[in-house]
Amino acid sequence: MDSRQLRQALAVLESGSLGKAAAKLHISQPSLTKGIRRLEDELGVELFDRSRSGMRPTAFGECLRAHAQSIGVGIEQALSEIAALKGGTEGWLSVAAPPILASTFLTNVVLKVIEEKPKLQIRLATQGIDFTSSLLSGEFDLVVNVLSEDLGALDLQQKFLFDDHLVVVTNLKHPLASAKRISLRQLYPYSWILPERGNPHRIRIERLFEAEGLTPPTPSIECNLATFIKTIALQSDFIGIVAMSAFPREELRQSKRLAIIEIASPLMVRSIGVIWRKNQVLSPPARLFIETLESVSQEFHRMGSSSKKIRKSPAKKRARA
Repeated sequence: MDSRQLRQALAVLESGSLGKAAAKLHISQPSLTKGIRRLEDELGVELFDRSRSGMRPTAFGECLRAHAQSIGVGIEQALSEIAALKGGTEGWLSVAAPPILASTFLTNVVLKVIEEKPKLQIRLATQGIDFTSSLLSGEFDLVVNVLSEDLGALDLQQKFLFDDHLVVVTNLKHPLASAKRISLRQLYPYSWILPERGNPHRIRIERLFEAEGLTPPTPSIECNLATFIKTIALQSDFIGIVAMSAFPREELRQSKRLAIIEIASPLMVRSIGVIWRKNQVLSPPARLFIETLESVSQEFHRMGSSSKKIRKSPAKKRARA
């Protein structure tokens, strides 16, 4: 078995059709058919059930899929690194992250990595991405995102970086800004701006109120954009919810305009980390990027926890205990 045979089998597995796979590989259909038959003869099993509707993988074909995909990604990675060295660069690194993390936390990471490896080329993707499937397919080397216990079952490895707290924000003239003690019941009557229904932040705040036996607040404005939520809270009496990672370090140092109210509940904490494929051989740029993520995350976490305008809800302290 060689890498060409694996790429051919993977193309058929992904397309479900000899014709489509042949077109994708830029070879003739008879040539692809011979290659698949040769691989099946070599393995001594049928990889596909053939019918007029297409090529459906057998149990053996499904077993081959994940391994073929991983090997294919590894080969492409090696070829890319060799080509980069030949071209006088230090390679490519492809990273994905949600917009908030990309625009705040990752800016310092990317700058530090480029400072150490000036010839390295970094691609950072943020919008319209299925992070998990794109990572598994080899589209990205690393993903920085919210961690999940489910990722371990998907042949993905994850490394914790920091806890990101969801906080309530309002302007400094709002009655909540000067309150010494704040409970969920005090938050309830005010006008809210929240992410759209189904957004993870919205789900967390709804579960928080439900855990306290309260009906979740009905927002007057819905928007998933953290900068919009902060601006509305700044210019009105609305209160909103955003992640602490949505505050750049400079904003936390200098801002005297927003009150940040932290509610002490596990429901308002999400773990941020870096994710990669379990069987992936991390390139030197990828290892450097992870090391830089760890060092910057410590500074980022300290900056978030040092805000002087954080007030904790005594009601949720009891719930946590």
